[in-house]
Amino acid sequence: MSAEALLIAFNNGQFTTVIDTYTKSNFSPLTNPHESKICAAAHFKIGNLENARDILGALESPLGDSVEYLSLYGATCRRLGQLTEAEILFKRAIDIDDSNPSLKNNYANLLIDLNRFDESEKILAQLLANDPDFEDARLNLNRLNFKKNIETNSAQNQPSDGSSPSPNSNLDFDPLSLAFSDDEVKNYGRLKKSKQNPSAKKISDQIPDIDPNVVASEQLSLARKAVQENNFTMVFEICSSILKSLGANSVIYDCVADAYIGNQRFLQAELCIA
Repeated sequence: MSAEALLIAFNNGQFTTVIDTYTKSNFSPLTNPHESKICAAAHFKIGNLENARDILGALESPLGDSVEYLSLYGATCRRLGQLTEAEILFKRAIDIDDSNPSLKNNYANLLIDLNRFDESEKILAQLLANDPDFEDARLNLNRLNFKKNIETNSAQNQPSDGSSPSPNSNLDFDPLSLAFSDDEVKNYGRLKKSKQNPSAKKISDQIPDIDPNVVASEQLSLARKAVQENNFTMVFEICSSILKSLGANSVIYDCVADAYIGNQRFLQAELCIA
């Protein structure tokens, strides 16, 4: 089978067929570099990252100046946790083609893993300024903000004496207090029970509180059901709504990733679960 035929099979999602055909044809990286690159990409798609890396490592000599090769090799190393190697490969690719948006998006994704948020945000902001419909870049920006929020919250909850934070340390926090000054909260904030109108209290007791977490949980259950029914458009709409109400959360991205996988959009799925 020729490289063209392997590529057609790959583009049709026949990754196992590509690998089996490559193996049966006795291809090798040095004599069949293009076929080998396609086989490595197929291994990457189905999660055989070690196999992909082994093939890509052997292709350094014939394909070392190929942006596509370097990008795939960098993405493979990143998925294996070899972040330093991934950065070297991505930088080499960018030196060859610094106008490639997909390549820069992948590099920005790596910078998020390295906690170099400012560098990543600068790249992603420029990509979205050039193309507001660049969905992968927007997903990466959401992931960046998600990680930044986690780090910020972790730092804020860490006691100054270095001890572990109390698990109940945030139970008395009133989010409405952020909207008022200290004096307003003190004098006009939560009403004391002795000053409440009894009839008003009775009525208020009959009105159930709306817990956004409960609402989000119900929406998420509906989104997961939509995944099972292959209604991916509904999944994206529901998860976007949850994201707006609760902010970034890993369970949201997991659900969206399942929808992308079901929709054969593997790159987007990889970005969600990375």
